[in-house]
Amino acid sequence: TPNEPAPFVNEKPQVSSIVSTLALMRMPEFQSSWGLSRELYEKVAQYYNLNRQFLKNPDYVTIVDFSKHSREKRFFIFDLRKSRVIPLLTTHGTNSDPKNQGVATVFSNTEDSLQSSLGFFLTLDSYEGLNGYSLRLRGIETSNSNAEKRGIVIHSAPYVSEDLGRAGRSWGCLALDPKVSRAVI
Repeated sequence: TPNEPAPFVNEKPQVSSIVSTLALMRMPEFQSSWGLSRELYEKVAQYYNLNRQFLKNPDYVTIVDFSKHSREKRFFIFDLRKSRVIPLLTTHGTNSDPKNQGVATVFSNTEDSLQSSLGFFLTLDSYEGLNGYSLRLRGIETSNSNAEKRGIVIHSAPYVSEDLGRAGRSWGCLALDPKVSRAVI
């Protein structure tokens, strides 16, 4: 129900966060010009609008539309403070695309599957890792609950390039063009 906290909330929100939440924008009305699946957008917007007061940083929402080809921009950042949408290229897991055709068709939550996972994620902390500046993700659904254990993060990768107009395949992470990854993270 709308008055129940999101499943990932373990503590009561601080009064200051409740007050600041009152001024938050809701997700905007869908626009087909974004190039995003309406069904996917509506699902995310509904979840966000019901649970935004429980989010650590409700100013940004990211939607990844795996129904799109990897040469298409399918990582959509919604900057709610500035009322803008930023589409970017991103990867999918190598085993999510067994025929290497550029479309993810198989998903998993299993360790070492080298597949992408579906579902809602929370962003955690950033860190310097083997792939440079990265952002940890926590899966909050049964379809992605092993994200932390699997090391599923957002990171930069040379095989994602706006210049080349495509994104390669990862081991399940969401990799971004190194030219934009640090700013996104």
